Amino acid sequence: MDWRSQSPWLYWGTSLATSTERKNAVAWIPTRTPAPTAQQRGAAAVEFALVLPVFLLLFFGLVFFGVTFTLQHNLTHAAQIGARAGLIADPETLSTEDYEAKMFELARNAAKEVLDWMPEGSIEITPARKTADGADWLEVTVKLSKHPLSGLAGFLSLGEFTELTGHATLQL
Repeated sequence: MDWRSQSPWLYWGTSLATSTERKNAVAWIPTRTPAPTAQQRGAAAVEFALVLPVFLLLFFGLVFFGVTFTLQHNLTHAAQIGARAGLIADPETLSTEDYEAKMFELARNAAKEVLDWMPEGSIEITPARKTADGADWLEVTVKLSKHPLSGLAGFLSLGEFTELTGHATLQL
């Protein structure tokens, strides 16, 4: 007996196996699965019913918190852009009141432009001028009062959404 005939799987489909060995190898492959027994019927449906709620909770939790982190990043970015834009106002050519008004207007407009995709009433942009340690600072705060997925969050009981805040401070 040839050593190749003991293990036709090693050379099946190559020139080293004979046509008889290939036919025998194909005959060893089961052609259909056996029918499930009465005890196994419906097991896949029960497993699916047990796993689906957990999977959906994880999936929607990831989506909700992913959107929340993206919103937080966008609010902080808008506050930074607003603070930088407020520095464009020139204190040399304007009076103190006009300088502050122009600085706040530039900061608000720049932050609104970054967040123009958000609903109009849900965002509050608050620039402020502060003095600390002998220096003047421009502080821009952007608040979001209503989460876009708040209806979904209530349905999933993921917690109460209060507000998100982006904050940036630059020295004048």
